[in-house]
Amino acid sequence: SPVLFVPSQMVLSSSAIQAELGGGLTASEDMLRNLGVTNRLPLFRLMVKILVEYEKGQDSPYFPWLNAMPRRFFNGVAMTDACFECLP
Repeated sequence: SPVLFVPSQMVLSSSAIQAELGGGLTASEDMLRNLGVTNRLPLFRLMVKILVEYEKGQDSPYFPWLNAMPRRFFNGVAMTDACFECLP
């Protein structure tokens, strides 16, 4: 039996985001292409979509999920240079 059901319109995909945002990302995507990181375009689109939805706050249908995300991270990726300087 299903543990979790996610409606199809709530599933984030790079192609759906590209269609939704239209040409709004063209300049940024062209810059990424010029840098030779075309393989990163799907992740870039997902990141932009999450930021757009986060900015909407409670008006976003994704708010409950985004609000459940951790506010602090305690791993190497989230550490600042000052944090690394404290390590032995």
